[in-house]
Amino acid sequence: MQNYKISIDISSIQRELLDYDLRDFRFPFSTHFVEAANPDEACNMIRNRIINMLLKKEDTTESRLLCERIKREMRIDKIECP
Repeated sequence: MQNYKISIDISSIQRELLDYDLRDFRFPFSTHFVEAANPDEACNMIRNRIINMLLKKEDTTESRLLCERIKREMRIDKIECP
């Protein structure tokens, strides 16, 4: 397992995420560290982390629709293996 440094862009959905007060995802551009077997798994782990945090805060139809938007609109700007 390797450590990956992932820069993400959630600027298109950042305002909707502010309503849920997700501490790690308050800013439109952020960097996260993940331990994964390969870069694809690392990207999936970040996406799933956002979705799981969102659904733990509030599991409603509105939040599930926002999860679908996250899947479509979240961008991985850069991934590095430091």
